[in-house]
Amino acid sequence: MARQGDKGITVTVKPFLNGLQMDTSGGTFTLKGTTPSNRYVDSVATSVTSEEVTFSLDGTFMSEAGYYKHCYVEYRKDDQILTTQDIIFFSLGVSDISQGQADEYVSQLEELIRKYNETFDAFMAEIKGRVDSLNQQITDLTGQAKTLQDKLDALKEEISKLGNLQVMYSNSIDFGGYDYSGNPNLLRKITSDYFITKDNVVITNENKGIKLTFRKTGFGCETDNITQIKPKKTYTLSAKITINDDFVGDPSKIRLTYRKFPGGNILLRINLADVLVGESKIFSVTGSVQNMDQVERTYLRLDSSSQIVDGSINIEYIKLEESSIATPYQPNLIDYPYYIGKNKLGENIADTRIKFPIKTNNYLIYDGIMLKDLIVGQTYTITIKGTKPPTQKFSVYNSGTYLYGNAELVEGLTDVWTLTFTPEQVLNEEPNKLCIYQIPKVTSGMCTLDWLKIEKGKKRTPNIKEYKYRGISIRDSNNPKNYVWDLAPKYVEENLATDDKLNQITNNANKYTDNKVADTNTNITKIADSLTNKIDTNKIIAEKYTDDKFLESKYYASRNNRSIKGSNNNQFTMIGRLPDWAIPSHKQYNSCMIRTKNGMENASFDIQGRKPSANTDIGTITIGLGWRNRTSWASGYCVYRVD
Repeated sequence: MARQGDKGITVTVKPFLNGLQMDTSGGTFTLKGTTPSNRYVDSVATSVTSEEVTFSLDGTFMSEAGYYKHCYVEYRKDDQILTTQDIIFFSLGVSDISQGQADEYVSQLEELIRKYNETFDAFMAEIKGRVDSLNQQITDLTGQAKTLQDKLDALKEEISKLGNLQVMYSNSIDFGGYDYSGNPNLLRKITSDYFITKDNVVITNENKGIKLTFRKTGFGCETDNITQIKPKKTYTLSAKITINDDFVGDPSKIRLTYRKFPGGNILLRINLADVLVGESKIFSVTGSVQNMDQVERTYLRLDSSSQIVDGSINIEYIKLEESSIATPYQPNLIDYPYYIGKNKLGENIADTRIKFPIKTNNYLIYDGIMLKDLIVGQTYTITIKGTKPPTQKFSVYNSGTYLYGNAELVEGLTDVWTLTFTPEQVLNEEPNKLCIYQIPKVTSGMCTLDWLKIEKGKKRTPNIKEYKYRGISIRDSNNPKNYVWDLAPKYVEENLATDDKLNQITNNANKYTDNKVADTNTNITKIADSLTNKIDTNKIIAEKYTDDKFLESKYYASRNNRSIKGSNNNQFTMIGRLPDWAIPSHKQYNSCMIRTKNGMENASFDIQGRKPSANTDIGTITIGLGWRNRTSWASGYCVYRVD
């Protein structure tokens, strides 16, 4: 409100856009109006700051008395034009008033302005509180959405690996209830057959190990040759030991040791300290050795260090691993009966005419003509099962001319040696001749070869005829329980000539495979359902808060309704809402493969879309599935979510 003819009237406004402080930089603000007599007037802002815009009105703008028909602020920046709603602008007519009346009018106006500012400040505080709350909600929801997206990305990555499945092979899938999360066991399964005892010690197989019964003796028993550890590596030996109730003597004098021969030097020692008669305890020891030169064999020994004892002791879950701590027991998977590996068996190209075993003290141990020539630059792996004096080496040659290297022990196997080599030279006259010498010649002694395998490639594979089982996994893992096992195709082709043999072997595979498939499907379903529910819930919360608390606009959304077509009738019920263009206009017949209890079956499915009437945009989709099983047909319905 002002008076006609007044000059220097100042009007100040605070620009906001959608409830937020407006960016005033780079634009022009103009106060525009239409006088009571329809005359256009305007005034460009004289001061623009980041928070306020000020107009100084001259006499032209205030030239008429009465209510202005239109009055608003216009903002122009480049091609953008923004305007406010109409402002009530009233100009008083020319009138002589006293100073006292003027002061009263000014006082009333100042009070009105004060109340306006209080109301405006309260309104802005409320709006700011709502905006801050909404921003916090958006931040929280964004964080939750990111977490869910990360989980979805991880799930998608797992699913994408289905196109690059990992394979493992084994000759047994009896993996037992063991925990395979730890380190491999380098010892074969220890049974009574591997022990040497005296007459006053009886050893039998019991539970997951052996039972030793002493009859007033200090000597227990020792194994024959077992896995040899390597120098300058850390190993842990562990076992579960039970002192039975019939034991008489001091248990702390009993020791389980890992030794080398000749000399009987103790490399790892477990003392049965802090265990009472009738108790069981898991013992472990960690250590390393600096060298393993001149070692003929390594072995385990259980005895009493200084005292004659009587009674029995049980030793179970014996494990030797390359580690600084003991991890859960598991059987040795690279030994019998598993021979587990991640590579298909390599073809043995060794001389098939040579008969094994070979026992000789000659300098030349093996002289064979390979099935294929050695090629320069091609990589080969040779594996030998055999024994030799500790002074000697198994040295591999091409016809005694070119040395390719010395075979080293395979960790985790006993008396198995291997060498991977890439020939840089091959004798032209005898490219397929391969020889093994015991080096050095002057100390030659008795050597044995039980078998020999030569294969192309950098990987050693077991010397067996075939793998019986093949495991498939979506992740690269050394844990056989992470794989779904079935019969290896090559084994099926070569061995399963009758239905009886097929049923006998597949029964073992199915017991394990069915459980793993069920567990995998259940876990994936739970993860997907959980993520879907969380996303839907958070979406509803965000939309509801926006609708109710801040925005005045109205939003409309359709809801998915889903149900199932009954198997005993032809009544269709709604499973989703679709736009008109998305509904198939005719049936589409397709084919696929499905897994039934009888195996993989051919199946066909059709998709039928319909609308209740031509004037609606709501319709249903039915997906029918049918497959032939021997001489009869079966059918069912698959319900798909429609977004």
